[in-house]
Amino acid sequence: MTDTRVIETHSAVVLLSGDRVLKWKKPLDLGFVDYRTLEAREHACREEVRLNSRLAPDVYQGVGQLHGADGDVEEHVVLMRRLPDDARLSVRAQSGEDIDAQLHDLARMLADFHAQCEPAADADAIAGPKRLRELWQIGLSALAGHAPAIVDPEAVLHAQQLVTAYLDGREPLLQQRVATGRIRDGHGDLLADDVFLLPDGPRVLDCLEFDETLRHGDVLNDISMLLADLERLGAPEEAGTFLRAYQLAGGEQHPPSLRHLYVAYRAQVRAKVACVRAEQTSSTAVREEQRQLARQLLRQVVDHLELGRVRLVLVGGLPGSGKSTLAARVSGSIGATMLSSDEVRRSALGDQVDENRYAADQVDLVYELVLAQARTLLGLGHSVVLDASWSQQSHRRAARQLASETGSQLRELRCTVDDATATARIGARPPHHASDATAAVRGWMTERYAAWPEATTIDCAVPVDDSLDAALAAVSHPRDGGAERAPPPSGTPGATPP
Repeated sequence: MTDTRVIETHSAVVLLSGDRVLKWKKPLDLGFVDYRTLEAREHACREEVRLNSRLAPDVYQGVGQLHGADGDVEEHVVLMRRLPDDARLSVRAQSGEDIDAQLHDLARMLADFHAQCEPAADADAIAGPKRLRELWQIGLSALAGHAPAIVDPEAVLHAQQLVTAYLDGREPLLQQRVATGRIRDGHGDLLADDVFLLPDGPRVLDCLEFDETLRHGDVLNDISMLLADLERLGAPEEAGTFLRAYQLAGGEQHPPSLRHLYVAYRAQVRAKVACVRAEQTSSTAVREEQRQLARQLLRQVVDHLELGRVRLVLVGGLPGSGKSTLAARVSGSIGATMLSSDEVRRSALGDQVDENRYAADQVDLVYELVLAQARTLLGLGHSVVLDASWSQQSHRRAARQLASETGSQLRELRCTVDDATATARIGARPPHHASDATAAVRGWMTERYAAWPEATTIDCAVPVDDSLDAALAAVSHPRDGGAERAPPPSGTPGATPP
């Protein structure tokens, strides 16, 4: 490595020469960091060496000085050992080679790193609901300030709406992350360009040193920067391999919705930086490159916020309509937890069938229990499919209120089938079937079934795959992005297998 290159970032200049690297800070006030004084830049350099020595102790060699002709110190520089460019994760992930083993090594390294850090004493102030709202507001306000010259203002507004809905309903989940010690001092800026996969193990460089309040946070937030970056580079499979290895090594468990939130947040941070770079540079080519990057990253933000929507899906209909079968298939397709009123009824009222089983007060009790379980799951970031008849408007209103209070996207589906098919299905049920509704029960429920104009009608007399396609089209309306047809998260409390 005898070539010499200069790389400029939004906050620093990096000189690569031979086997050495020199890095110094720009004398700028960027709003989130102020390097205008020599003392501030020296402190930042020393913090950079101290903090990065945690994950690359043999790379960071100290802080040096650049002197002027009069002998005075003109600048402080970080001294580093240069690593080979072709060992960068960004290069290796795009090369097409198998790097699964190295990704597992990296995941174990970062899981051990996070485990060795003490949980933050003021974790709620660092990563609780209030702080996350503040951080998102700061970032999206900054992006809005760059619109429309660089990014789409409508996309920024849409992201703000999605974030608000998620955070408004997920306080139990965020408080759980705080209570279980997942808030730690991390790297803060994990980018694939700064991860080197060497024969003797990975090295991770360039942590966020200028603001510990931004470096401290949820460990999932920390690794989500790398997930977002690998995805941006066109390496989603490598991102998935790394995530699974980290979950295994660190015992990390979370609902997919939280990961989508943090990946979106990290993409938003990168988009903001790209906007700053676009406005800083005097190069037309660099300016356009950064504009394109900012737009790409903002699309990534919105895509993940859409995927991270927490959904409440009501699947209703008369006995024998196929609603339970469809509910199970929908829950499996969108990675949701299914709750069945039949199962809750048996748990609450026992197996004995009598004339009081469908009395109004007993039915109300079952719906109260179903919605209470759904509230818990929604608050913890899990989408929920509720399988019940939903024959009464009062129960539907309660479900709509729950969706509003938990910031969840509501979809209502009504399954229909002709009486002959329904009667045949009811008669063919095996003993001890979850539903104890008979053809007679279907008959009197038909007379009492309140109109449900808000629901999308799903024909369940057709093959189940056709019914599922129609249901998913309704659940994932085009304005909401496509259905994420993934298996339900393993180990989800209360999950019912399809």
